[in-house]
Amino acid sequence: MSHLPRTVALVAAAGRGARISAAVNKVYIEVGGVPILAWALAGLRSCPSVQGLVVVTGAEDLARAERVARTVGVDCSVVSGGETRAASVRAGLAIIRDAGYELVAVHDGARPFVSPEVVMRTVSLAAYRGAAGAALPVSDTIKVVDGDRRVMSTPGRGTLWAMQTPQTFRTDWLVDAYDSAGASADGMTDDCEVVERSGRPVFLCLGEPENIKVTYEADLPVAEAIAARREKPAPIAVEGRL
Repeated sequence: MSHLPRTVALVAAAGRGARISAAVNKVYIEVGGVPILAWALAGLRSCPSVQGLVVVTGAEDLARAERVARTVGVDCSVVSGGETRAASVRAGLAIIRDAGYELVAVHDGARPFVSPEVVMRTVSLAAYRGAAGAALPVSDTIKVVDGDRRVMSTPGRGTLWAMQTPQTFRTDWLVDAYDSAGASADGMTDDCEVVERSGRPVFLCLGEPENIKVTYEADLPVAEAIAARREKPAPIAVEGRL
C-alpha cells in the first residue's frame, strides 16, 4: 500500500464507562473473552494502510492499555488523555503532529469490531479529499424537537447519516482545526465537526452495521453475539510505535 499516505491510528479510549455502570473503563470489559480495546486495536492494525498506533487512555489505565496491546501483539504508543474527548484527541495529536504521518485515523476505542475494509475506505477517501468519516444512512425517521420535546421538524432521511469511526484526516488539517477551535472543541461531538467548523470539507464513506459503539449495558449482548461470529484477535508481528 505504498501509494497511500503514511497513516497513524489514534484510538480514543479515555472514557470512564459511566453510562454502562462499569467499575472500569468500558474499553477493558471483555466480550468474547477479549477486552473491547483489544478487538479494536487488532482491527485497525490488520489494515495495511495503518503504519502506527497511538492509544489515549486514562492516566490510571496506562499500564492496562499496554498489557491489552501486548495480548494481541500490537506495538503502540500509549498516552494519558484528558477530561473530554477533545482533550484526549489533542493529547494524541501532540505526539503525532511531528511524527511524519500524513493522515491520522481517529477511532473510538469502544468500537471493537471495526474492519480493515472500513479503515481502508476512510484512508483512501481522506487521501483524495483530505477528510473522511465512516457512516451509515439512517433508517429511522428523525425528529427535531425543542426544549419541551415538541416536534419542530422532520428532516428527510435521504440527507441523514449516522456517524461511526474511524474518521480520517490530513494530519495538518486536524491539528489546525483543533488549534483554531480552542476550548469550543470540548462541546463538539466528533472530529468531523471540529474539521467542518474550521471550514474544511468533510466527505463520508460507507461504514458497517457491526461497527457498533458499546455505550450502554444493553450493547454488551449485541457485542457478544458479534464476537461469537468472529475469530479472536491473534498476535500480529508488526511494528507500530511512534
